[in-house]
Amino acid sequence: MEVSVNMGREIDAIISALPCRGGVGTMYRVSASTRHYRDYSFFQTITENTVNMASDDVEFWIKPGDIKDIVAPEFSALAAKAQDILSTARMTAPQPDDRDLLGLSGQTLYDSLGPLRKAGFLNILKKA
Repeated sequence: MEVSVNMGREIDAIISALPCRGGVGTMYRVSASTRHYRDYSFFQTITENTVNMASDDVEFWIKPGDIKDIVAPEFSALAAKAQDILSTARMTAPQPDDRDLLGLSGQTLYDSLGPLRKAGFLNILKKA
């Protein structure tokens, strides 16, 4: 079965008449996809004649190759801990693409990260 949900503030998808076994229910794989983001899926048990709450929240993670630019805060607007991480950084170049960061720290490092590496840094900060 395929269900479409308009993007925006929608948080619920109501699916009716989904076949399932009585008793313990039926296990389904729920998969969600949208452009520029990785597909997300999880398993969901559906029990008949019951409102079944999702066993997981759908999280869309951007496809790294699709990042062209981001809107990021200025260095001065970052939390003190983030500024400290960048200021005390000792950059290495395990990949040839990272050589442009050697010897940089603080605001110069932050400004030189580019959209993909800056997005990665900000995502790590958010999750930490």
